Amino acid sequence: MSGPRRIAYRAGVARRRRLALVPDVTVRTHLFLLTLIAGVACFLYSALFSRDPLITHEGLDLYFRTHEYLKEFGNGHWVPQLLPGAVRGAGSAFPTFYPPLAYLVASLLSFVTGDLVRGVNLALLLSAVLSGWSMYFMGVVVTRNRLAAVVAAVLYLSFPYRLVDVFVRDDDQAPGDIRAEGSEDLELHARLPARGQWQSVRRCIER
Repeated sequence: MSGPRRIAYRAGVARRRRLALVPDVTVRTHLFLLTLIAGVACFLYSALFSRDPLITHEGLDLYFRTHEYLKEFGNGHWVPQLLPGAVRGAGSAFPTFYPPLAYLVASLLSFVTGDLVRGVNLALLLSAVLSGWSMYFMGVVVTRNRLAAVVAAVLYLSFPYRLVDVFVRDDDQAPGDIRAEGSEDLELHARLPARGQWQSVRRCIER
């Protein structure tokens, strides 16, 4: 092989190697940024690491409902339909009318940690982290700019609305709105393709 051909061959091999490394570098970058967003969420919502319960507009009902779920699981009702002790002992078909996913997560964390309050608080913290990640991926899809996506995620996590939603509002839907906050962003993701804004999350993430 002549000198110029050898140089061209080596240049081609080096280029293919660089291209092969791009996806790995991109994945590592996303993982770093997701870790950064999770760290910001943990800092802003650090009060949730405490064993002290949150007293919201609903008082302590959030913890009582999770306790009812745990009792139902203990009684062998793996798909609870009724919480006998809910509504101050009056009973309620709460799992039938409200999405149970968030309470299932809170119940699982409570069981793993052996602490009802800590489990529920960690579920609330998880809701904040997931909502920040959802906003990040939406930002990547819409702007195709990872820096802008990180800024959007951090701003979203620090909005007074988001903080009030966890520490004050705590509506009937789910602990910290794990269902609502995370899925609202994902719902927007689902609507974007119909409007021709993007083809797939994966293709944008790999850029």
